[in-house]
Amino acid sequence: MGAAARILSSALVASLAFACDSSVRVGELRPEAPPPGPLVPDAEVEDAGARKASWRLHAPIAPCTIYAMAEVRADDLYVGCNGGRIYRFDGVRAELALQVEDTSFFSLLWVAPDGQVWAGAQSAYAADATTQLHHFDGKRWSKLGDASRRFTSIAGVGSDVWFATEREILHLDGGDLVPSFTATKGALRACSFSAPDAGYCVGTAGLAVAWDGATWTDVAGAPWSASAEVFGVEVDALAEKTTFFYGEPLDHPNGDHSCRAARLSGETFSAGQANRPCFPDSRIARKRTGKVFVGGRSFMLLAPNASYGGALVFDLDADTVGQLCGPVLAFSTGLANTRAGGLYGLLATLVGAGGNQIALDAASGSSLDFTDLSVAPDGTAWARVEDRTACGSVSDRLVRFEDGTFRPVAAPQGALSGRGLAAIAADRAYTIDLATDRLLVHAAGGWREGPELEEPWSLFASKVDDVWIGGVRESFGHYDGEAFRSIEPPGRRRQVEQILAVGDEVWMVQQGVVADDTDEHVVRYVNGARTEWNIGLQRSRVGLAALDASRVYRSGSPAQVWDGARWRSLGFDASGVWIRSPKEVYFTDRGDIWRWDGRRRELAYRGFIPITAIAGAQDRGFAVGPGGLTIELAEWPSEQR
Repeated sequence: MGAAARILSSALVASLAFACDSSVRVGELRPEAPPPGPLVPDAEVEDAGARKASWRLHAPIAPCTIYAMAEVRADDLYVGCNGGRIYRFDGVRAELALQVEDTSFFSLLWVAPDGQVWAGAQSAYAADATTQLHHFDGKRWSKLGDASRRFTSIAGVGSDVWFATEREILHLDGGDLVPSFTATKGALRACSFSAPDAGYCVGTAGLAVAWDGATWTDVAGAPWSASAEVFGVEVDALAEKTTFFYGEPLDHPNGDHSCRAARLSGETFSAGQANRPCFPDSRIARKRTGKVFVGGRSFMLLAPNASYGGALVFDLDADTVGQLCGPVLAFSTGLANTRAGGLYGLLATLVGAGGNQIALDAASGSSLDFTDLSVAPDGTAWARVEDRTACGSVSDRLVRFEDGTFRPVAAPQGALSGRGLAAIAADRAYTIDLATDRLLVHAAGGWREGPELEEPWSLFASKVDDVWIGGVRESFGHYDGEAFRSIEPPGRRRQVEQILAVGDEVWMVQQGVVADDTDEHVVRYVNGARTEWNIGLQRSRVGLAALDASRVYRSGSPAQVWDGARWRSLGFDASGVWIRSPKEVYFTDRGDIWRWDGRRRELAYRGFIPITAIAGAQDRGFAVGPGGLTIELAEWPSEQR
C-alpha cells in the first residue's frame, strides 16, 4: 500500500481551531493576552497563596461553540454558547456572565443602548425544542416567562424590544410579551429594526412582513417565490436600504436551497443574480446575518449552515457572492468592528482589502486541528496540527508548547505532513515521513533521517533510541538508535493506531481497514506470544495507557482496566485515557476530564469543546481538541485562575 492510499484510509479527525495574528490594531482580538485557566465568575476565585494541581484552559478564548453575539460598544461583546453559557468579551479576554442548564445553548442575544440584555436559551437541537428567555437589567440576570415555546428571534431598536416565535411577533410592554402579529403561513425566522416605526420580520414560505409603527403588513414586490425560505434581513439605516437573504428550493449536492440576496430601496426591490447552494438549518433559532464595511462599502453576510463550508459574503453592488472561510454561526456588527463567532471557539474580527476580499482576522478557534499529541518525560508537549486558515487548503505543522501556547517547530515537509509523534524532551522527538517510509529524528535543534521502515503508521518512545513502531498491516518493530528490527511482519490490513511498551510487553490498538474487518482490536504481545481482543465498532475511541504490566487502562465503551490476567469494566464510557499515578487516572468524555482514583470517578474539568487527545508526564498533562483547544494540568497558584 502506497503512502497516499494509507493516508486516505486513516480515520477522519474533526477539523477546526485557532489562528493568531501577533499584530494588534484597534478593535482586534488579542489572543495572546488571557492568562491560563477556565474562565469563571469572580466569586469562584480561590484565595491567593496555595498552589494546586488542576486543569487550566489556554485556548480558545471562548471555550464553547458560539451561536449568538451582541455588541454593547467597541470591545464589549456578549457571546452566547452551548453549555448554557454567556460570556462577556472585552477584546482581550472573556468572562463568564451567565450559566444555566448545560444541556441548553444560548442562540439569541440582543443588547439595548442602555446595556440591558435579552437572551434566549434553546433547550435542544430538535424542531420541537423550547426557549427560556433571560434578562440582564445591568446588575443581575433573571428569567423572563417560562420555557413553553420556542423563540426564533430577539430584535429591537432604542428601548423597543421585539420577540418572535414561529407563529407570533410579540412586543415587550412593561415586562409582558404582548402579541402584535400572527402568521397565517410559514414560520417566522428573523427580525430586524432601524427605528421604532421601521422593521421587518421574515420566515419560511416566502414570509416577509413590515412594521410601520402601527401595524404589520406583507412586504410587496418581493422577488422570491412562495416556496422560498427568507433567512434574515439587515437594515442599513445610513444607506436607506434593506437587504433580504433568501433561498429558493434546489436539488444540488452542496445544498437544498439557492442562497440569494435582494435589496429594498424605498418601495423598489433589486434582486441580485449571484447565488450559492446552501443548507439552511432551521433546528437552531439564531440570527444568521450581518454586514461589514470595507473601503467605504458595505458587504452583506449570511451563515446558513457552517458545516458546509462557512458563511457567504454578498457584494450587492458588484452582484457577486463569495465564501468566508471558517465555520461561522453568528455575527455582531458594531461601530468599530464586525465580528464572527462559530464552532469550537471561533471568535474573529472581519477585515478586508477591498472588493470581496473579506476574511477572518486575529481569530481564536476553528482553524487548527490536532492530529498527534505527545508529552515528553520532562513535560514538554509536542503536537502535529492541520491549519485550515486559507480557503480550500490544509497545511500541516509541528508545534511545541512554550510560554503558554503552542509554537511552530521548523521541520522538513516530511516531518510536517508525517504520521505519528513520540516526544522525549524539548529538543528530541521522532516522527514518520510517509512519503519515504523513513523515521525522522529531531535532535540538537535539527532533523536527520533514520532507517527506512516497513509501512509505518504509529510511534512510541519513553527514552532516547528506544522507539517502538507500528505499521499499516499489523506489523511492528523496534529502533535502537542504530537499526530497525522487525518483530512481526506485515499481515492483515489492520493499522496500528497506537503502540506502547510496558516492561517486556508490547500493547497495540489496531483498526481494521477492509470491508470484512472494520473493528477495533487490542493486541498484547509478550515473549513471542500474541493475545488479541476484538473490541468491535465502538461509540468511543479505544486508547491505551499503562502504569505497569498489571495496570493497563483502556478507553472505549465501556472503559476497562487490565489487572495482568483479565479486563475489568469500569462502568463508564471514555474517549481517551492518561495515567499520572496509581490513584490518578484521567479519562476524557466529550469535553470533560474525569479523575479515577481506583474506586470512583470525579469531574476534574467541565468543557464544551470535544477533547480528542490526552497525554502527559509525571508533573504535567495536556488535553487538546478542535478549535486549538488546549488544557494543561500543572501546579497553579490559585490567583492565576
